[in-house]
Amino acid sequence: MKLAAITVFGFNASVAFGQSLIDAENLLFSPPKDFKIGFQSNRDNRLMTEWVPATETVEDWTQMLTVQIYRGATVEAASFLEGVGRRYMNACPGTTAKGIYTGQVNGYVASMLLLKCPKNPGTGKPETTAFRVIRGKDALYSVQRAWRAVPSDQEVDGVMHALAKVTVCDTRAPEHPCPSLDSLVVPTK
Repeated sequence: MKLAAITVFGFNASVAFGQSLIDAENLLFSPPKDFKIGFQSNRDNRLMTEWVPATETVEDWTQMLTVQIYRGATVEAASFLEGVGRRYMNACPGTTAKGIYTGQVNGYVASMLLLKCPKNPGTGKPETTAFRVIRGKDALYSVQRAWRAVPSDQEVDGVMHALAKVTVCDTRAPEHPCPSLDSLVVPTK
């Protein structure tokens, strides 16, 4: 049996299997197993990491997972996604949106959005992006998965289910409990 790790991101911790201590507020998610980190930036109050398939680059990709953490952001998750949707629609004529859905995850407000651009003017290719944004106490957490293609309904459903598992926890707040380190290791086939 192989072990896959849940990735933990925060300004106070960046933990993966084999490392120790989750501290303060953290984003918990699992990037696709066949993806690699293609780009990272930590400037001002924004941390950004982009994952692409192992054989691709951030300049030439078919799929991408992007995580952005905006430390100290005060905007609500749904408002953030409304702004993203407006910019996306302005940049790509004919974009369709599958509404913003808002709910709770581990005591935090979380919103999701799906945008479909028929032809990105910059690449000439269709682009579909699914977003999950969680408003934490310390930061706003955005996780998005994009395709430079028209994904099947099954692919979109799979990604939306994976994004729905993205959560935030805080070791300082019992109302936002963090899992034990043992539970961060998920058995895989």
